[in-house]
Amino acid sequence: MAKNCPHCGLVNPPQAQRCDCGYDFQSGQMKRSYLQPKTKLRKAAAIGGGSAVAALVIYFLFIRGLGIIARLFGG
Repeated sequence: MAKNCPHCGLVNPPQAQRCDCGYDFQSGQMKRSYLQPKTKLRKAAAIGGGSAVAALVIYFLFIRGLGIIARLFGG
């Protein structure tokens, strides 16, 4: 039967000894969390999101550039 964490509410598998938030099911105490702080997660997401936006901008500029060149040479 699944274990519901009383600290964060996450549903854990029956064999779980600790929740991701750090709650220890056997002792009933909070331990160190397995999760990263939110600031690190946001920073990683921001880096990934920024590079994706840059790739899209470069792609569209390249396509537009090819269209302009084709028109200049009568294509």
